[in-house]
Parts: sequence; structure tokens; C-alpha cells
Amino acid sequence: MIVKKGVEELEKAIREFIQTKLVPGENHELTTTCNLIEGGIIDSLGIIKLIDFIDETYAIEVGEDDLTSENFETIELITKYISSHQKS
Repeated sequence: MIVKKGVEELEKAIREFIQTKLVPGENHELTTTCNLIEGGIIDSLGIIKLIDFIDETYAIEVGEDDLTSENFETIELITKYISSHQKS
């Protein structure tokens, strides 16, 4: 399913995915600028699951060169990455 969303909707979808699929039952304050990696919210397996979610939901294939903390350490950066790779 390909989904094209605005920034706020993307942030909400990413936050919901993280809370329900990556850290279910845990009570993390997930702001858009919270460091997900250093904060221990997402580990390497979580990154893989997040990339699968992005691929399946937004039809964006994340390349090896894009697997950097600059793209995936916060909800804000993940949102920017998805927005910049979505087709119009």
C-alpha cells in the first residue's frame, strides 16, 4: 500500500509504528527530536523493522548509503527522509 502524507501525518504514523511495533507496552516520550538510537528506543533490529515499514507503507526503498543516523535518529529526520523520497 503506497501512502502519500503530509508532515504531521507522517510524524504521527512513524510515532505510532515505533510505539506499537518496536516498543509496545513501554512508555517513551517520543517527541519529534528525541534521539531514538542514543535513547535506546530503536536498536539495529528496530531499524530493519522501520525500514521494512517505510518500504511497505510508502514504497520507498532505503539504499545502503541512506542507512545513516542523519536519516534515522529522530522522528523528524525520518519524516524528512520519507518526504524527500516520495514521488509526487
